[in-house]
Amino acid sequence: AVVSTQSTGRTEYTMKVKLVFTRHGETNNNVTHTINGHHDSPLTAAGIRETLSGAPYLQQYDFTWVYVSDLGRARDTLYHLGLKGAVEPRLRDRNFGRFNGCPYGQYAKEKKMVLEATADVECEPPSVETYKELCNRVGSAIRETVARACELEGMVEEVRVLCVTHCSPTRCSAMVLAPYATVPFPENLRTQKIPNNSVTEYLITAGQDGEIEHVELLKFASTKHMLV
Repeated sequence: AVVSTQSTGRTEYTMKVKLVFTRHGETNNNVTHTINGHHDSPLTAAGIRETLSGAPYLQQYDFTWVYVSDLGRARDTLYHLGLKGAVEPRLRDRNFGRFNGCPYGQYAKEKKMVLEATADVECEPPSVETYKELCNRVGSAIRETVARACELEGMVEEVRVLCVTHCSPTRCSAMVLAPYATVPFPENLRTQKIPNNSVTEYLITAGQDGEIEHVELLKFASTKHMLV
């Protein structure tokens, strides 16, 4: 979009970026409350069915770019969505260290002990990736994508980007983009439920320097697009 600035007499440019995050389909580990993290687990029959039911909604966007986590459950979800994309390791799930592949209760017990000892929600048991660390890598992927979109100024009206990823990176996308919004995002983003196959959508406005200027949250962890 072209914006004329009367005060300076200069013509400035902005780019609109529709950014969509979707979580992978249900896995066996999701059913058994086992941490996936950097481990993997196959999609369940229900997970595949729900992915297929939501595919028409995502296919309608005719995405400019599609990115997918390098973990198998995300790549399998992309396949069942009927889309193709580039692998982006920065979209992989949170690294739970020695708790990867363990029952969630084991991590929760140690997290509670750390919280009681430090009173700092950011602190984690040894080897577990913090939300700050996760937000840094997810945020770098988002900002790089927005800057790349601005290079298409004048060629397209809007750049549409899909990220097929996981629960924690989706939370972090909101944590990274919330400061740019005028309408507040949901509170306590790091604990918000992100259902399997849910979609979170943003409309990002970026300046001609490639920097994010404003963000509108269009949907958050919505499953209304699924047909079953």
